Amino acid sequence: REDGRGEWKAAYFSRGCYAQQLDPWLAAFPRDRFHFLLTEDLRSQPGQTVAECFEFLGVDPAVSVDTTLTLNEGFAIKPGGIYRRAWDFLRRRSAPMDLVRSVLPVKAQNLLKSLVRPAITSPSPQIRPETDRALRERYANEVRRLETILERDLSTWISG
Repeated sequence: REDGRGEWKAAYFSRGCYAQQLDPWLAAFPRDRFHFLLTEDLRSQPGQTVAECFEFLGVDPAVSVDTTLTLNEGFAIKPGGIYRRAWDFLRRRSAPMDLVRSVLPVKAQNLLKSLVRPAITSPSPQIRPETDRALRERYANEVRRLETILERDLSTWISG
């Protein structure tokens, strides 16, 4: 995330240091107890990625999972207080929303969200090219460490 001057905040940056976050876990547990998934794999090969995860977990591979759903997609609330208040109302725990959640099946709730959300949100803003470049440079060593841990080529994370 950028602040008003186009700079990223240290707290946001540290959350992207995945290798650093894995270090204590890998020190405490054997490597074969972990199965790492990349968002890119879920997007490009959802069926295969889910099957590999199921195999690792010992889940019956015949279990069917709908991989066409997109959940938790990035967005921004449209400018203007009314949109923020509408979003807060929909997200907050309240008696009216609890009633809706208790009565409507999850599929109906998701349909309702898909109808309301476009009215109050916009796509996430694009990162500026100079910020993208700076972040790729700053994360480069961390990405290389992660490549070693995952035994995967992540060079596109550095090169774009």
